[in-house]
Amino acid sequence: MTRVVVAVAVAIVGILACAPAGAVPQMSLLSGAPCSTCHVSPGGGGLRNEIGWYTAAEWGAITYEDMGLDALAFESNTFADGYVAFGYDARVQWVRAGRPPATDVLPELITIPMQIQPGLAVYPLDWLTLYGSYNVGPKTYGGAFCDPHFDGQECFEAAVLVDADPDYPALRAGMISPSHGINHDDHTLLYFSSALDHRRPLLPPNHADLGAELGYQPTSWLRADAGTYLPRNLELAAQAPGLDVDLDPVSYLGRVSFMPQILDAGLNSWVGVSVYGSGEFRHDIAFLGLGLNDVAALQFEASRFARAEESGWSAFVEGTGQVVTWLHLLARAEVAHAKRGAARREVVQYVFGAQIFPVPYLELRPEYRLVEVKDEYLLGQVTLQVHQFF
Repeated sequence: MTRVVVAVAVAIVGILACAPAGAVPQMSLLSGAPCSTCHVSPGGGGLRNEIGWYTAAEWGAITYEDMGLDALAFESNTFADGYVAFGYDARVQWVRAGRPPATDVLPELITIPMQIQPGLAVYPLDWLTLYGSYNVGPKTYGGAFCDPHFDGQECFEAAVLVDADPDYPALRAGMISPSHGINHDDHTLLYFSSALDHRRPLLPPNHADLGAELGYQPTSWLRADAGTYLPRNLELAAQAPGLDVDLDPVSYLGRVSFMPQILDAGLNSWVGVSVYGSGEFRHDIAFLGLGLNDVAALQFEASRFARAEESGWSAFVEGTGQVVTWLHLLARAEVAHAKRGAARREVVQYVFGAQIFPVPYLELRPEYRLVEVKDEYLLGQVTLQVHQFF
C-alpha cells in the first residue's frame, strides 16, 4: 500500500556550480513579464540585462539608501556606454539532514559551496548580442579550467544571439543550454532525475552542447523554439550504471508555450510542452502556471523520460505567496516513478520554504525538506541557501 509522505528533496551534492544562475520562474507569473525581460538569454536564467539589474535593485527590506550606504549602489551593470554588461552569481548552502522523527542528537551541519558563476554580455549592434558565463569548479583554484561535477555538465556557456526583426525568428548559437521546459534554479526537482537514482540528475545544472536554436515570438502570448545540437554532453548525461544508451549524431529540441494574460484582472499564465532528446534518450515536459500580480503563483509540471530500457515519469505542484516584495513563501509536492526491468521505485517529496531579500542583490532561502524513497528510507533536511548576485 502506497504511503503518503510529507517531504522533499535529497541532500544537495556539495560542489561548486551546482545550480544555474537566475531568478525563480514564479517571478514571471507574479509580475506578468517573460523571463527574457530581465535576462540576456531568451529562455531566462543566467546573466541579467539592465532591466533585470534595476529590478533587483528594488528588492530588499532595506535599501542601500535606507542604510546610508549610497556608495554601494551602482548606477547600472552596464559599462562602456551600454555596450558591455557584467554580472555574477555566488551561492553557498548550509544543510542539516537526518531521519525523522528528530532525536536528541542534532545532525551534522554541512557547508556546501554551490556556485561561483561570472557572466559577460556585449552588444555591438542593436540586433546582435554576444554573451557567456563560466562556472568555477572545486578544482579550478588548483589549475583545472574545466571541472564539471556531473557527467554532461558544461563549465561555460558562449552564445551569439541574432534578433534583427521581431517578425522573424531569432537565432541563438554556440555552446548553449537547450530551451527545455521552464528554466528552474532548483535542481532538486524530481523531474530532473530518475526515481531509480534521484540523487543524480538526468540533465545536470549547466547542461550545454554546441548547437543552434531558432526562437519565434510573433505575439506576446505565443513562443516557439526549435534547436539541434551536437550531443557530446547529452551522451555523457544520458548514461547510467549498468545502462548503455545510444544517441544519434545530433540531438533535437522542440518547445511551444502560450502565455495569455488578463491584464484588467492582473492574471498571468503559461502553458506549454517541450521535447528534448536523441536516439534512445528522450525527455518530455508539460507545464502550466497561473499567477496574480504581486499576490500568488501556482505551477504544475509533469515529465516523462526514456533511456534505453529504463523509463519513468514525475510531477509536481508548487504554490508561492508574495507577502511583500522582498518576502515570498512557497510549498511544493512531488512524486516520481521509474522502472528498469524488474526494478521499480517511487519517490515522494515536499518542500516548505521562503525567499527573503534583506538588501538588494542578496537572497536568503531557508527550506525544510523531507524525502521518502518507498520501502527504503525517510530523510528530513533543513537548509539555508545564501545567494549573492549582481
